Amino acid sequence: MGNQTSSTLTLSTGAPQGCVLSPLLYSLYTSDCMATHGSSKLVKFADNTVVVGLITNNDEKAYLEEVNILSTWCRNNNLSLNITKTKEMIVDYGKKQVRNYSPLLIKGATVERVRNFKYLGVHLTEDLSWTTHINSLVTRAHQRIYHLRRLARFRVSHRVLKAFYTGAVESLLSGSITTWLGVTTAKDRNVLSRMFQHFIPKSSLERAPGNWLNCHLSESECDCDGIIFHLFTSSVLLLGVTTDSHVPPFLEES
Repeated sequence: MGNQTSSTLTLSTGAPQGCVLSPLLYSLYTSDCMATHGSSKLVKFADNTVVVGLITNNDEKAYLEEVNILSTWCRNNNLSLNITKTKEMIVDYGKKQVRNYSPLLIKGATVERVRNFKYLGVHLTEDLSWTTHINSLVTRAHQRIYHLRRLARFRVSHRVLKAFYTGAVESLLSGSITTWLGVTTAKDRNVLSRMFQHFIPKSSLERAPGNWLNCHLSESECDCDGIIFHLFTSSVLLLGVTTDSHVPPFLEES
């Protein structure tokens, strides 16, 4: 940095934690780790690896072999699988009969089988529903909205409030949204809608539809589904409003 040069450190294995090159170096190091069966796929993101296997006619052989091959590859390349953090989740489309699947073993240890799992910030469930994920999003969003209200009470500028909302709330709600928004149930959408009512009071919508969103919405689009649609597809900033008071009404303590 500047005229200063850090000392040299030689690493025989691994990569420095926090180094900007570490993810790239790890990806290059594991580039030859690939699925060997046509019914299996390896999904890799940095040091997170998922084995996706298709089981047909109760034949688990290819899937179990794929896991063993991955375990062997890690052992041969000086990498260690964390068995306690490794989970197995089965998505079974068969509803007429209950299938018994063999336990998954890695180095003689049984991998825990779970009904849902959080992967890269997204809650995946065995029935491929998104209720767990949406409930988690709403809970975390409410916590951040509390801090947003506190900032408003300290009379910070609207620019700061908008920046906080965009970085802390909107980024949370819109994460991986193309994956789950289109397949949410009416009940899940209602959960999201109730949270948006913190920002848009019903009386305000009745008095001046569209003004609270600082965008051109028709009256029909100012219902909850319309608000969700415009927030997530057009990145509408709910804090971009015009108000005479320094503290926006929808940020006041309830």
